[in-house]
Amino acid sequence: MLRLTPRTFLPAILGLVLLGCGQSKPDQKPTPPPNSGPTATTPGAKGDKPAETKTETATKPTGGNTATAANAGTPAGASSAFSEAAYLADDVVGLIVANPRRVTDWDVYKMVKAEEGMLPPEAAMQLEQMPIPPEAIERLVIVFDQAFVNKAASTAGLEVKGETDDSPPVPTVIGTLANDTAVEGLLAIFGEEQEVDGVKLHASPLGAALWISDDKKTILVGSTTSIVKSLATKKAGKASTSKVVSQINATADLSIAFALDSQAALIEQGLQLAQGVPGLGLIQQVHGLAIHFSITGKPGSKMLELVATAADEDAGKQILDILTPLLDNGKESAKAQLTGVAATSDDSDKPAIAIVEQIVGSATIQQTGKNVAFSTAIPAGFDKLPETLKPAIEKARNAAKQSAKKNNLKQIGLAFHNYHGTFKGFPGAGKSADGKAGLSWRVHLLPFIDQSALYQEFKLDEPWDSETNKALIEQMPEIFKTEGVEEAGKTSIHVITGPGAPFAKDAAPKISAFLDGTSNTILVVQAGADTADVWTKPGGLDFDPKDPLKALGKLGESFLALLGDGSVRSISIKIEAENLRRLFQLADGEVITDF
Repeated sequence: MLRLTPRTFLPAILGLVLLGCGQSKPDQKPTPPPNSGPTATTPGAKGDKPAETKTETATKPTGGNTATAANAGTPAGASSAFSEAAYLADDVVGLIVANPRRVTDWDVYKMVKAEEGMLPPEAAMQLEQMPIPPEAIERLVIVFDQAFVNKAASTAGLEVKGETDDSPPVPTVIGTLANDTAVEGLLAIFGEEQEVDGVKLHASPLGAALWISDDKKTILVGSTTSIVKSLATKKAGKASTSKVVSQINATADLSIAFALDSQAALIEQGLQLAQGVPGLGLIQQVHGLAIHFSITGKPGSKMLELVATAADEDAGKQILDILTPLLDNGKESAKAQLTGVAATSDDSDKPAIAIVEQIVGSATIQQTGKNVAFSTAIPAGFDKLPETLKPAIEKARNAAKQSAKKNNLKQIGLAFHNYHGTFKGFPGAGKSADGKAGLSWRVHLLPFIDQSALYQEFKLDEPWDSETNKALIEQMPEIFKTEGVEEAGKTSIHVITGPGAPFAKDAAPKISAFLDGTSNTILVVQAGADTADVWTKPGGLDFDPKDPLKALGKLGESFLALLGDGSVRSISIKIEAENLRRLFQLADGEVITDF
C-alpha cells in the first residue's frame, strides 16, 4: 500500500517543476520566472478544504481559444504574455515555459533543499550538476518548431513531407537569467566564440550552439540555424501568429502547450501504428493541448490544469463524456486508498494525507466552448508545509538511516556466506594460531564486498598495526561506517567473541557448528558508538553471560543484529538477559524464536 511521507510526497510534487524546470544541459533547457502568482481561483477556497465543484458543461461558451480556459480567473493585471515570445517564429508548434526562480523562492523548496535526504538522490545530483543553478533562472522557454517535429517523426519511422537532414532533433531554449554571472557555467561547456552568418555563437562538441546577449541576461541554446532564425525574428519585431503562444499561461510555474491540428498527418500515421487501442480515434478531434502547473500560489488557486481544445463543441462534449466517469472513478479509488493509508499511519503522516485529500477532492472537469479543462486546486496549508511536516521529516530521515544500516549489515551477511562458500568457514576474529594479532575479519571480507583492490594492499603476514597496514586504516569502506563514530577508520560493527559465541576462540567457525540454528545465533552487532575500534584490528565484543547487553555499550531503544542466516533484526534493549545470552551462543541447546 502507498505510504505518504515527505520523502515520497513532496519530491513527487516538486519533481515536475524542479527537474522539468531545472535541467540545464545544453540540449535540454528550461527558463526563468515572472513575479505574479498562479492563475485561477477555484470556487470554495475558504476554510481548510477547497470545495468540490461538480462536473458540468458551461451554458454560455466563451469561444474556442484554449487560453480562455487556461487563464480563466487570472488576477487583475496578470497576463499570459512573456517577453521571450519575441524570439518565436510562426512555425512554433509546441512550447514549455517554466519559472524556476519563483519555485526556488518558495519556502517549501528552500526547506526541501536544505533538509538532507529530502530530495531523491537523482534530483539532488542533477541540481548540483546544473551549469546554471535554478535560482539564477528567471524564465526558461523550450521551443519546438516544425523542423524539430519533422526530425523527431522521421527518427520514429514516420513519413514526413519535405526534406530532413541527419542531425538529431534539438529544441531551441531561451533563457532569461537573474544576473550576468549565471552564464559562466555554460561557457565552461561550450567552445570559443565564433561568428556564423554574422552572429557570434559558442559551439558545443554535441552539435548545439549558445548565444549570449550583450548584457548576459538572455541566452539561446539550440542548433545554429534555429538560433540565427530566432535572432532574426526578434530583430524584425514581428510577433508570432502561432496559436501555441496564446495557449501558454506564463504566470504559472510551468506551462506546456502544443498545437495538434497542424500535425494531423503525423498523428494519423501514429494512430495507424497503434490500432486496436480504444479511444485513440478521439485524439484526432483534439486540436490543441495545454498543461499549467503551479505550486507556489495561494490556497484555492489552480495547482494543475489540463486543457484540451477540441475540433468543435460537439467533439468537446464527447471528450467530456469519456473523461467524466474516469475522473469520478479515479476520485473514489483515490479516496479509498487514502482511507486505508490513514488507518495505518501515525500522526506525523496526517498533514500530508490531509493535503492529498484536498487535492483529490478539488479535481473537476468542465467544458467551455471547444475547451475541456481538468483542474485541481492548491490545498489549504500547502504553504505551511515546512512547519506541518517537520515531525514526518524527522521520521522519514530516521527511517532512511535505519534502512541504510540494515542494508549494510545484510551486505556484510552476504559477504560472510560467500566467504564461507569459498573457504568452508567464516573468517576468524583475527588472531593467528600463535596468539599474535593479525588482521580483522572485516579485512578478510574485503574481496566479498567489492573491495579486492584495497585487500591487495594489505600485508596479510603482518599484524594490523604494522607500518604498511596502519597506513590503510583511514581507507575504511563505507559499509563499516556507523552513526556517531566520527574518528576516521573506526567502527562499532563487531562480531561476538564471548563464551560460547561463534568467534569465541578466534578460529574460523563453520555453519555446521551452529547447533542452535543460524536463525537463532547472532554473528554481528552494530553496537554503541562508545565501543568503536579500528576496523582492521582483530577481536570482537566479549560479553558477560550474566549481563550480555553491557558489552554493546551505550544504546538507544534497540540495536541491530546480523544473524547467522544472513537476516538482520532490530532487538530491543529490554530483551531478557538470558535470551540475549542464548542468541550470542551457537550451541547452548536452547533456541529463541521470539525476540
